[in-house]
Formats: sequence, C-alpha cells, structure tokens
Amino acid sequence: MPEQFTEKEMNHVRIPVMLRDSSNGGNGQFHLLRLDQICSVSTDGRTLLFETGEATYHMISTLDQVGQFLMPLLDLEKVDRVNYIQPSKVTYYDSAYRKVYFDRHVSAKSRYATIAQRYMELVHNMVGKDKDLAESP
Repeated sequence: MPEQFTEKEMNHVRIPVMLRDSSNGGNGQFHLLRLDQICSVSTDGRTLLFETGEATYHMISTLDQVGQFLMPLLDLEKVDRVNYIQPSKVTYYDSAYRKVYFDRHVSAKSRYATIAQRYMELVHNMVGKDKDLAESP
C-alpha cells in the first residue's frame, strides 16, 4: 500500500464506474466502487475493467459518460462541447475570450475552461456580471 494513504483511507476511496446492462435505456448503472472491492483490473482494449466478486465494472471514460453520470452528482454544467464545469469553483470569467477561471487571482498561468458562445448567458447568470474580466477597468 502506498505510504501516503492509510488502510482506513483506502477503504473509503471510491471510483466512478458503470455496470453495463440493459438498464437506464441501455446505458447501464452508475456506481461508486470501493477500491477494496476490486479483485482484478483488465482492459477491453480501450476501457479499464474492474472485476469484483459479483460483477465487471467499466471505467467512465468519455465526456458523454461524465455528463450523464457525474453531472447531476457534482452539479456540473456544460459550457462547451468539450467542457463541463463546477459553477461553485468558478471565480471569474472573460466574456471577450470566452473563458472561465478557477483561481482567486487570474494570471497567464491560471487554469481555465473555454465557453461556447451559446453558453455565455448561462455563465453570466451563474457567476454574475461583476466577475466578468472583460468588463473590468
């Protein structure tokens, strides 16, 4: 076991996975799999498979799956065809460059996610006009 984690901590770690079956319109069921339940890990070529004593779970591996399974759980919002954000983590946005930032002090090294034009009003309503860097003096 890695030194940075205690056995107690490892028993609480869970990873988001899918149980592929005919439920949920054929998309399967979402699970938070405890690490101590995993018997083996393999791959089907592109996706990690986690075997437990009861079932085989598939790693959530696409943005569509993140949107489907994690969006409601984490209150994520889609702001671009390639980005979901957690609105509570957004500190500022820039309507001119269509970016949202997550740092308290925005710099050239700040992490950001891009925003599609059609989601700009959503971001404006979520974050507020006072957080728009393009409108700042």
